[in-house]
Amino acid sequence: MLYAAVGVSAILIQAIARLAPLALEPWVSGSMDSVQIAIYLGWVGLNAYAEGYRAFQLRWAPRVVQRAYYVGRHGSTLEAVLAPIYSMGLFGGSRRSMLVSWTLLLCVALAVLVVRQFPQPWRGIVDGGVVVALCWGLIALWRNVARWWNGYAPIPADLSSQAHGI
Repeated sequence: MLYAAVGVSAILIQAIARLAPLALEPWVSGSMDSVQIAIYLGWVGLNAYAEGYRAFQLRWAPRVVQRAYYVGRHGSTLEAVLAPIYSMGLFGGSRRSMLVSWTLLLCVALAVLVVRQFPQPWRGIVDGGVVVALCWGLIALWRNVARWWNGYAPIPADLSSQAHGI
């Protein structure tokens, strides 16, 4: 279970480390006017709520930890070796949950390609919101790991029907 959480954390930390300098660049360079500063702060607030709290904290992090717990207890050797991506729902779940996970992954990849084309300070504004959401997600993930460590260990509802025969 910890292997999965560490693997998922490494993915988030890598993205945070890559984007944080770009997110801070408009502040360091002083290149934003007052309207852009307001947009930056509003975007960060929106991302903190919508992506950080609602998406990461309420949905994604609990599901990742539930799936990590499941694979640690009941997973096959392949599922255990690939526990980080299994925990993110990229395989081994219901058809619907895998479709959602893969669609989300493809949308994120497309968004990365588009945002890379933005000039500063606009790229920094977008990346600022993303960094805040990713940091929130990382904290939410480990908060759920701590809950698991203290005895909370449900079976995820999005696993295929075979998993519920445990």
